[in-house]
Amino acid sequence: MNLEKEYINIVNKDFASAHIIKKYSGFWIKILGYYPDYKSSVALNKNLPNDILELLSKDKNINIRLTIAMKRKLPKYIFYLLSKDKDDSVRMAIALNKNTPNKILYEMKNDSWDDIVEVVENKLTKF
Repeated sequence: MNLEKEYINIVNKDFASAHIIKKYSGFWIKILGYYPDYKSSVALNKNLPNDILELLSKDKNINIRLTIAMKRKLPKYIFYLLSKDKDDSVRMAIALNKNTPNKILYEMKNDSWDDIVEVVENKLTKF
């Protein structure tokens, strides 16, 4: 059985365990390519390489981007990328994320959605 099918079996049998699997980028590319229905499961993984996080942060599916925006461990450039997302809920998730860098929060003070601006201003006054 190849690794990709083994992963799918793990997801189907023990969903929680599948979210801590640590694999190299090529593995995740194969999963996303051969098993697109498992993209949500991949997005929930806590150990994704940065290039896979970036790929998912640009996904057309808002729920995938939202899942990535809610992660606590993101490189700064992905926080930045998602802070400019076209969808309000993705940007709000970045505004609410406790690990969003202050520099990005300051930039979000100019967001088009007043609710995001309010959240950002409240967070920045606490520092």
